[in-house]
Amino acid sequence: MLLADKTRYVIGVLRITLKLSCFLSCLTTYAVCVANELAKNDSSPTVTVTTIVNVPGMALGGGIAVDSTGNVFFGAGHGPVAGFWESSVIEKATPAGVVTTLAGNWEPPYRVGDGGPNTDATRLSNTSDKERFNGIGSGARFNDPSGIAVDAAGNIYVADTDNNAIRKITPTGVVTTLSSWDGGDAPIGIAVDSAGDIYSTDSFRVWKLTPSGNTTAIAGRKGVSGHSDGAGSIATFGGPRGIAVDNAGNLYVADTSNQLVRKITPKGVVTTLAGNPRTVGLVNGTGPRASFHDPTGVVVDAAGNLYVTDTNNAAIRKITPAGLVTTLAGGMVAGSADGTAATATFDQPSGIAIDRAGNLYVADVGNSAIRKITIGRSPP
Repeated sequence: MLLADKTRYVIGVLRITLKLSCFLSCLTTYAVCVANELAKNDSSPTVTVTTIVNVPGMALGGGIAVDSTGNVFFGAGHGPVAGFWESSVIEKATPAGVVTTLAGNWEPPYRVGDGGPNTDATRLSNTSDKERFNGIGSGARFNDPSGIAVDAAGNIYVADTDNNAIRKITPTGVVTTLSSWDGGDAPIGIAVDSAGDIYSTDSFRVWKLTPSGNTTAIAGRKGVSGHSDGAGSIATFGGPRGIAVDNAGNLYVADTSNQLVRKITPKGVVTTLAGNPRTVGLVNGTGPRASFHDPTGVVVDAAGNLYVTDTNNAAIRKITPAGLVTTLAGGMVAGSADGTAATATFDQPSGIAIDRAGNLYVADVGNSAIRKITIGRSPP
């Protein structure tokens, strides 16, 4: 090759190398710009977990709710009683941390035939028993209440599980029974919408109770366990527990035994939002790529994000409206430490509630504690 040809060849290679270098540099700069813009628009949240109520030896019922002024309501009781750890009262914790009993009695919980003070009683299925266990404050009785919800007026709604009843407590502590069914599956989770409609889960179905007292099953089939999507009774569940309702009337259900989080539209169409049927794990991802270990409580914020207590993963998970699952705090290792998302630990988190400011409240059953999760945004 002549010298002139060699020179032209080298120059050509240098030009190609320079163009490629410039191209890669542009790509890198573009990627950095995109990343910076995403960071500005979606800064990583700063998460702080604190304990606001802690009573060692207290049996938490698992349900929790918070009203518009920041009062937190939860089920509690002594244990064990006849071998059972059960709740029998509804407690109220003010924003200042003062805890009082709103309704119920700290006597051993009412249980049919347990040899206790109520051995002559039957369930709440007839009028005399409804009147016997309704009342004001400590004059009322509950039997292992699970889910708790609160409406805009400050009324509390309780899934009184072992009494097979839905109960209402006014802000002054007056307890009445809205619905009861003997021989049916016991209510577990509960939610209330802005119209006053109450939604509840049992072992296989999701129910709706209107203010006029009409009760209908809107999804699932009695006695049939499964994870089929579909409308109404075509859909199946496996031990659903927590339930939440958004401003558009969509319901979200923690389908515990199926390791799923389900969505029910106002027309009763059930779909699976996240999780892999009956697959246990602690994997973040979208839709079926994510996994849980007994999701129990669920709540929805104003933007449509869900927060789920992943009970046996000792974690709090977040699910976006698109079904992207991330771990907000805790995970795998059980404990009681307060702190940041990376350092805080939980032990069997169960119920979960959200206030107007977006703070979360968790019934941390294994720690006999109520935990508060504050979610902020990192500075730009």
